[in-house]
Amino acid sequence: MPTTSPRAATSGPRDQRKRPGDLTGVRGQKLEAERDEAQEQEALTRAATKVAERVEALSTVVDYTEGGVNTARNEVVETEPEVHPQFMTIRVNYPIEQMTFGREVIAPPVIGEHGEFLQPAVLGGMLTYDFAEGKQYKVPWDLGAHLKALGYVYDF
Repeated sequence: MPTTSPRAATSGPRDQRKRPGDLTGVRGQKLEAERDEAQEQEALTRAATKVAERVEALSTVVDYTEGGVNTARNEVVETEPEVHPQFMTIRVNYPIEQMTFGREVIAPPVIGEHGEFLQPAVLGGMLTYDFAEGKQYKVPWDLGAHLKALGYVYDF
Protein backbone atom coordinates (compact mmCIF):
# COMPACT_ATOMS: atom_id res chain seq x y z
CA MET A 1 0.00 0.00 0.00
CA PRO A 2 1.57 3.32 -1.04
CA THR A 3 1.93 6.04 1.51
CA THR A 4 0.04 9.27 1.03
CA SER A 5 2.37 11.31 3.18
CA PRO A 6 3.73 14.47 1.50
CA ARG A 7 7.16 13.64 2.96
CA ALA A 8 7.24 10.33 1.16
CA ALA A 9 6.62 12.05 -2.19
CA THR A 10 9.68 14.30 -1.94
CA SER A 11 12.61 13.62 -4.15
CA GLY A 12 16.07 14.12 -2.72
CA PRO A 13 19.06 12.27 -1.37
CA ARG A 14 18.32 9.29 0.80
CA ASP A 15 20.17 10.77 3.81
CA GLN A 16 18.22 14.02 3.73
CA ARG A 17 15.84 13.96 6.66
CA LYS A 18 14.24 17.33 6.02
CA ARG A 19 11.95 18.05 3.12
CA PRO A 20 13.52 20.18 0.35
CA GLY A 21 11.13 23.09 0.94
CA ASP A 22 12.34 23.47 4.53
CA LEU A 23 15.41 25.60 3.76
CA THR A 24 16.20 26.25 7.42
CA GLY A 25 16.10 22.54 8.15
CA VAL A 26 18.23 21.66 5.11
CA ARG A 27 20.81 24.35 5.97
CA GLY A 28 20.81 23.19 9.60
CA GLN A 29 21.39 19.65 8.39
CA LYS A 30 24.36 20.83 6.28
CA LEU A 31 25.78 22.83 9.20
CA GLU A 32 25.42 19.82 11.51
CA ALA A 33 27.32 17.68 9.02
CA GLU A 34 30.08 20.33 8.71
CA ARG A 35 30.27 20.65 12.51
CA ASP A 36 30.52 16.88 12.91
CA GLU A 37 33.27 16.76 10.30
CA ALA A 38 35.17 19.61 12.00
CA GLN A 39 34.87 17.88 15.40
CA GLU A 40 36.14 14.64 13.91
CA GLN A 41 39.08 16.47 12.33
CA GLU A 42 39.84 18.21 15.65
CA ALA A 43 39.73 14.87 17.47
CA LEU A 44 42.18 13.40 14.95
CA THR A 45 44.48 16.42 15.38
CA ARG A 46 44.36 16.10 19.19
CA ALA A 47 45.10 12.38 18.95
CA ALA A 48 48.08 13.04 16.67
CA THR A 49 49.35 15.70 19.09
CA LYS A 50 49.02 13.31 22.03
CA VAL A 51 50.93 10.63 20.11
CA ALA A 52 53.70 13.12 19.27
CA GLU A 53 53.91 14.24 22.92
CA ARG A 54 54.06 10.61 24.06
CA VAL A 55 56.83 9.80 21.56
CA GLU A 56 58.78 12.85 22.74
CA ALA A 57 58.32 11.88 26.39
CA LEU A 58 59.52 8.35 25.71
CA SER A 59 62.56 9.53 23.78
CA THR A 60 63.61 12.28 26.21
CA VAL A 61 66.30 11.48 28.78
CA VAL A 62 66.54 13.65 31.88
CA ASP A 63 70.09 13.84 33.23
CA TYR A 64 70.24 13.72 37.03
CA THR A 65 73.87 12.68 37.21
CA GLU A 66 74.78 15.98 38.87
CA GLY A 67 73.28 14.94 42.20
CA GLY A 68 69.61 15.29 41.28
CA VAL A 69 69.97 18.96 40.39
CA ASN A 70 68.78 20.45 37.15
CA THR A 71 71.98 21.20 35.25
CA ALA A 72 70.52 24.14 33.33
CA ARG A 73 71.93 27.22 35.02
CA ASN A 74 70.00 30.44 35.13
CA GLU A 75 71.95 33.61 34.66
CA VAL A 76 72.04 35.68 37.83
CA VAL A 77 71.51 39.36 37.21
CA GLU A 78 72.20 41.64 40.14
CA THR A 79 70.09 44.79 40.31
CA GLU A 80 70.00 47.65 42.71
CA PRO A 81 67.32 47.22 45.39
CA GLU A 82 64.40 49.60 45.06
CA VAL A 83 64.21 51.91 48.04
CA HIS A 84 60.79 53.38 48.72
CA PRO A 85 59.06 54.95 51.70
CA GLN A 86 56.98 52.84 54.05
CA PHE A 87 53.71 54.65 53.24
CA MET A 88 52.15 56.38 50.24
CA THR A 89 49.28 58.84 49.86
CA ILE A 90 46.72 57.89 47.23
CA ARG A 91 43.36 59.06 45.89
CA VAL A 92 41.17 56.39 44.30
CA ASN A 93 39.10 56.79 41.12
CA TYR A 94 36.28 54.45 42.14
CA PRO A 95 34.73 53.54 45.48
CA ILE A 96 36.08 50.25 46.83
CA GLU A 97 34.20 48.44 49.59
CA GLN A 98 35.51 45.68 51.84
CA MET A 99 38.78 45.16 49.96
CA THR A 100 40.92 42.47 51.60
CA PHE A 101 44.67 42.99 51.41
CA GLY A 102 47.19 41.34 53.72
CA ARG A 103 46.98 39.98 57.24
CA GLU A 104 47.60 41.42 60.64
CA VAL A 105 50.96 40.33 62.11
CA ILE A 106 50.56 39.80 65.84
CA ALA A 107 54.14 38.66 66.48
CA PRO A 108 57.00 38.74 63.96
CA PRO A 109 59.02 35.58 63.27
CA VAL A 110 62.01 34.77 65.49
CA ILE A 111 65.16 34.36 63.39
CA GLY A 112 68.40 32.90 64.75
CA GLU A 113 71.84 34.42 64.35
CA HIS A 114 72.63 32.15 61.39
CA GLY A 115 69.42 32.99 59.51
CA GLU A 116 67.35 29.97 60.56
CA PHE A 117 63.72 30.36 61.62
CA LEU A 118 63.33 29.52 65.29
CA GLN A 119 59.66 30.47 65.54
CA PRO A 120 57.21 31.37 62.77
CA ALA A 121 55.27 34.63 62.73
CA VAL A 122 51.91 34.72 64.50
CA LEU A 123 49.27 36.02 62.09
CA GLY A 124 45.91 37.52 62.93
CA GLY A 125 42.86 38.23 60.82
CA MET A 126 42.65 39.51 57.28
CA LEU A 127 42.86 43.29 56.82
CA THR A 128 39.95 44.93 54.99
CA TYR A 129 39.82 48.45 53.60
CA ASP A 130 37.05 50.79 52.40
CA PHE A 131 37.89 53.60 49.99
CA ALA A 132 35.60 56.45 48.92
CA GLU A 133 36.10 58.11 45.57
CA GLY A 134 38.07 61.37 45.70
CA LYS A 135 39.36 61.11 49.30
CA GLN A 136 43.05 60.91 50.09
CA TYR A 137 44.36 57.94 52.05
CA LYS A 138 47.73 57.20 53.61
CA VAL A 139 48.28 53.47 52.99
CA PRO A 140 51.16 50.99 53.19
CA TRP A 141 53.40 51.12 50.12
CA ASP A 142 52.48 47.60 48.93
CA LEU A 143 48.75 48.36 49.02
CA GLY A 144 49.22 51.61 47.11
CA ALA A 145 51.39 49.89 44.48
CA HIS A 146 48.76 47.14 44.11
CA LEU A 147 45.95 49.65 43.59
CA LYS A 148 48.08 51.61 41.09
CA ALA A 149 48.78 48.43 39.13
CA LEU A 150 45.03 47.74 38.95
CA GLY A 151 44.36 51.30 37.73
CA TYR A 152 42.31 52.44 40.75
CA VAL A 153 44.60 55.32 41.76
CA TYR A 154 44.21 58.82 40.38
CA ASP A 155 47.62 60.00 39.17
CA PHE A 156 48.12 63.70 39.53
